[in-house]
Amino acid sequence: MKINETLVTVSKAVIPIDHELKLGDDVTLTIEGSVVKKEHEDNQDGTYNVICKIKGYLAQVKHKGEPITEKEEQNL
Repeated sequence: MKINETLVTVSKAVIPIDHELKLGDDVTLTIEGSVVKKEHEDNQDGTYNVICKIKGYLAQVKHKGEPITEKEEQNL
């Protein structure tokens, strides 16, 4: 079988920020973490997707290049 796609999911997290965001604002989200689960999803066409779940342990949010997280969030 051939790999069709490799996908990454990130565990749910809530990251407090100290800046009001508006619809359409561009932000950069940086998450450091480790892969905690890897599974194959059969596409029934001779290919499969590889799905890797990442458990985040450090995150930062930036708006216009400036950090807007209250602090670097740990253990997401």
